[in-house]
Amino acid sequence: RNYINMDREKFDEWLISLIPPDVKIINGCIYKSFDIDSSGVTVRFYHDCKEYEEKAKILVGADGAFSNVRRQGFSNYHYPKVYITIQEWFKTDCNSNYYGAIFDKEITDFYSWTIPKEDYLIVGSALKPNDRVREKFQLLKDKLKKHGFKLENSTKTNGAYLYRPVNSNQICIGDNKIALIGEAAGYISPSSAEGLSYAFRSSLALAKALKNDFDNYQNSYSANTKALWMNI
Repeated sequence: RNYINMDREKFDEWLISLIPPDVKIINGCIYKSFDIDSSGVTVRFYHDCKEYEEKAKILVGADGAFSNVRRQGFSNYHYPKVYITIQEWFKTDCNSNYYGAIFDKEITDFYSWTIPKEDYLIVGSALKPNDRVREKFQLLKDKLKKHGFKLENSTKTNGAYLYRPVNSNQICIGDNKIALIGEAAGYISPSSAEGLSYAFRSSLALAKALKNDFDNYQNSYSANTKALWMNI
């Protein structure tokens, strides 16, 4: 099976370059909260340590696992199962050209992975919160070393929360003022944790619904994501 291996930061920059110039982009913001009234949605966020407010007709939550938009607007929905992902980058001269998936119940009931990135090898795992996370990740690395992986020259480590939907009732696409896409909605592969295709497909489904009938987009968005829902 073939995969596309790319520089995610450069890919994101390329996507941003495709946005029309009449769309205002403000980088480096931190979302805070929203309020809904008859005129629309008031969104509050921080930028350069100052709080701002903007009015909008709708708010789209594309803020991933542990989405604040979802938690504030749809706390009554069931949430997907939450994992903690850890990834560590190792400088290596080993020219591996494969993606590795590791299934080991001693480490996690999900899976771990290895990804080559030019002169680096990324080792990652999706781990249960509050279950000796760092100890389990170290165990993964120790086992990989026994299989010949050279993991001596660590350059950086990062982590994030990850959703794993285990039931279709954990998917929430929002309402008539708040729309959720990608992982915020619960659209992410329950088997591989691949999320980029789900993010693209759900955002395209929302875009088509908004273009079709902006004021009543929710029914169209629900219909447009039926295949994604069935896939989960």
